[in-house]
Amino acid sequence: MAKPPEIQPAGPKPKDSVTMFLYGPPGCGKTRLIGRDGVLIVRPFTDHTDSIRVPGAEEWEVNDWTEMYNVREFLVHEGAKHYKWIWLDSISLFQDTGLDDIWDGVVAKYPHRKEYSLDKGEYGINMWRLQGWVRDIVGIKDLNFGITAHPEYLPNPITGEVKMQPYVQGKNMTTKIQGYCNIVGYLEVVHDKKTGKNRRVLRTRGTEDYEAKDQYDAFPDGRLWDPTLEKIDAHIQAVQNERNNKRPAPARPARKPVRRRRQTAAK
Repeated sequence: MAKPPEIQPAGPKPKDSVTMFLYGPPGCGKTRLIGRDGVLIVRPFTDHTDSIRVPGAEEWEVNDWTEMYNVREFLVHEGAKHYKWIWLDSISLFQDTGLDDIWDGVVAKYPHRKEYSLDKGEYGINMWRLQGWVRDIVGIKDLNFGITAHPEYLPNPITGEVKMQPYVQGKNMTTKIQGYCNIVGYLEVVHDKKTGKNRRVLRTRGTEDYEAKDQYDAFPDGRLWDPTLEKIDAHIQAVQNERNNKRPAPARPARKPVRRRRQTAAK
């Protein structure tokens, strides 16, 4: 019996792109933070971008799943060529839009269902489509992808501990979407006693009160005061540059010895 070939495990290959989950209460400044030049904001018609003060961001309004799949196809082929960041703003609101689209299809096929409400089947389809869509976008090479969400006190599916988390409807959906992301940040407005003014702070280190993470260790203090997308990019880029400088050079494959043809003496 032939011996199976030996498997040579490859070393870790960090992505140069970023996936970020940004959540916080309405009015804390999520949309204003992401609304910058070179950004494409994908949003349902129920959300808005009126708070953006810096011109340059573009938006793509999605009203159903057909349009969401059109967005996906564009991002797969063209997204990284045209935009620095792609943001879904917000996943909490799009769930309702996606669910409405699915329900319209059900009623069109089964008119008698209009007398009743949605059931687990429709919710399950919506959840399955949403996590698949996010997973596809996360897998696109060199594409910085962000998601915004509203906050909600939810139980951890493993520990049962209840804390503030991004709100994504469905069992374990919040945990799954967070698992796709490098950074999970909680954005809030706090009162600064020194200045007497309110300031925004992005928290990237989880506590017993809220969920957060920073796989890059880009924010050593676990927070960023008065955050902007430019500041976030600068912190992450600094870590990536340091990592790339320390990354060992790839090993060259061993060269096969050259078999030289023996020369014979001329007769």
